[in-house]
Amino acid sequence: MSMISYDLRVAAEMLAVARQQLDEATEQARRVAIAAIADGRSEVEIARALGVDRARTLRRWLGK
Repeated sequence: MSMISYDLRVAAEMLAVARQQLDEATEQARRVAIAAIADGRSEVEIARALGVDRARTLRRWLGK
């Protein structure tokens, strides 16, 4: 196996792990955002705290 093939395999594995972690973190943020709205927090406050775009991300999570 050439060094490039090895590097590609390792990079692919790292990327797959990072994508899985991102999916899990995103789902956790979505659940927390929904709970925060239920508790009366503002969309602006939640978006700012999570570092997401209110119009594109948060409102989609909220089904708006």
